[in-house]
Amino acid sequence: MGISQIGFVMTSFGVTDAICSLVFGPLIKLFGRMPLFVFGAVINMLMIMTLLIWPLNPGDTSLFYAIAGVLGMADGVWNTQINGFWVTLSGTSLETAFANYRFWESAGFSFGLLLTRFTIVSQFLHISLGMLLAGMLCYLSIEFYDDICVRLLKRLLLRSSRRSEPLN
Repeated sequence: MGISQIGFVMTSFGVTDAICSLVFGPLIKLFGRMPLFVFGAVINMLMIMTLLIWPLNPGDTSLFYAIAGVLGMADGVWNTQINGFWVTLSGTSLETAFANYRFWESAGFSFGLLLTRFTIVSQFLHISLGMLLAGMLCYLSIEFYDDICVRLLKRLLLRSSRRSEPLN
């Protein structure tokens, strides 16, 4: 595998990413947001672990394409679901929400580029895995917090509507 193949591997990532972005967008209506987030996280974790244990061999050309394609699938999940999640969280202030999202996305890219300068690949992958786990923990806590708040609000509204009904 030489430099001449890098563009083709990145193209396999991009094509898979684009197709999966189109596919996973409508799937949120069918499955909900949380299963797709978990699916994306599991795919990403498996690929990070694959890269950690894989003895790099330039002759494994098909494996380069497969890993790039599966990472493109995970990125397709992240692109669609994170944007939908920000829309859900923000309510009416979409401009502020997406500006905030793009800021933190850019900060993450900058942090990743900084890490590549000062770490080796295995350290970078371990840090990426840790950040992925921390991000999923934060996401799940937001989802569960939101679910609890919605349930409590429904109970309060149900109680108040029962109290306001006239007695016959």
